Amino acid sequence: NRSGATEEAGPATAHLQWSLSLGYPDPAFDHQYRMCADVTYAPVAAEGLVFVPSSVTDQVMAYDLAAGTLKWRHTAEGPVRLAPVCRAGKVYFGSDDGYLRCVSAPDGKLLWKVRGAPDTLPDSRMLVNSRLCSRWPVRGAPVEQEGVIYFGAGIWPEEGVYVCAVNADTGRLLWRSD
Repeated sequence: NRSGATEEAGPATAHLQWSLSLGYPDPAFDHQYRMCADVTYAPVAAEGLVFVPSSVTDQVMAYDLAAGTLKWRHTAEGPVRLAPVCRAGKVYFGSDDGYLRCVSAPDGKLLWKVRGAPDTLPDSRMLVNSRLCSRWPVRGAPVEQEGVIYFGAGIWPEEGVYVCAVNADTGRLLWRSD
């Protein structure tokens, strides 16, 4: 829910336990400040891991929350720009390749992926931000509610913009709106 709140008490004194050097992110719209939602990394912690999306390496990486050691990487076919969603041992994230993916939280194994654009459209790629990406990138963070994952695909109205709802367990498309 990206609430930023917890009922648990923090430590009496904070100290650095570990750190990572991930490289400077590659924002999609670095020339338009108001559209730079991906100017930094958007990690999410759950189940003893921290999941870090990367627009540089086209991956979601899982690190041990206590030690900072890399547990796994899952590579997409385009930048992963925004925060993933964690639910019931699964991690959901979108990519500029036009797909929403669901991977296993413990090991990063792909469980399913679903394309945001309709299957009647070709899986067309174009040069975007100096990278080969889908005409319908998943450029927003997915959200989950009551076992349904919602996400959008596309950024240019003349190409088509879609909002989708999929079953969180199976990836089955529930509906797609344009």
